[in-house]
Formats: sequence, C-alpha cells, structure tokens
Amino acid sequence: AHFDALDTNTGSHIYTRVHGASAELRVTARGTTDQYRDLRFRNWTSVSSEIYKTDITEWNYKVLDIIKNEVKIYQYKYKDDVTEGDNVMYQRGLVLERETPSEFIKGDGINQYEVTSWTLKGVQELAQENDELKGKIEELQKQMAEVIALLNKE
Repeated sequence: AHFDALDTNTGSHIYTRVHGASAELRVTARGTTDQYRDLRFRNWTSVSSEIYKTDITEWNYKVLDIIKNEVKIYQYKYKDDVTEGDNVMYQRGLVLERETPSEFIKGDGINQYEVTSWTLKGVQELAQENDELKGKIEELQKQMAEVIALLNKE
C-alpha cells in the first residue's frame, strides 16, 4: 500500500490530501467513522482569494427576515457524549433537518463559513436599518423642537 496523503514541505507546512472534490478530512474517535471529535487550534483561515473563485457576483437578497423568522436555534446533547456520563453540557446551534436554510447545509453538517457570511450580511442590514432610524429620530426631534417653539410663542 502506498501512503501519499501526508507530507511536509521544507518543514514549514504539513499537507493532508484527500482525493476528489467532495472528499473531506474528518476527525473521529479511534476505530470509528461516525463518532466525531473536537478539533482545537488557534486560528482558522478559509481560502478566500478570488484566484480560487469564479462567477463572482454581489449578494443581492436580504437575509435578516430569514434569520429572524425562519432559522431556529436549538440546544442539544450529542448522543455519544451522553453515553460517557451524566454531566454533559448542552450545546447550542442549528439542527440541519429543522428550520435551517439549505445554503447552510453540506451533507450531514453545517457550513460554518456560510453561516458566518449570513451573520455579517445580517449585521450590515441591521446597521442600515439603524442608520435610517437614527435619521428619522433626528427629523422627529427637529419637528418636535419646532412645535415646542411655536407653542412657547403663543
């Protein structure tokens, strides 16, 4: 058997190769393929340069109403954690079969980069709404001051 899935590059990088566009690198409990384990690291960088992308267009639909009205966040325990003891903490997040936008779903998991992008877009939409509301409040304050000034003249 030839093992060509792992190598180093001049000591500065370790490359793990999976074959095929839909292949994944998975972290599981020893001897299993479906008992997933946590991965701990300092930072995470997604490949995002346009040199890796094609058909780039501006995102032109609103997400705030979808996030507010359609997405539900649940609390849950992982089954394999519960079998290990009684004091398992609840996790919180999406359950892909329940009120989760199809754009978030990748296989039996959630694409966290997509969730982050939706969150950023939602914040942008909230900031725009907030700016509009500030402008309306400022205009109402001016009108109120004018009304008070007129009342004080009488």
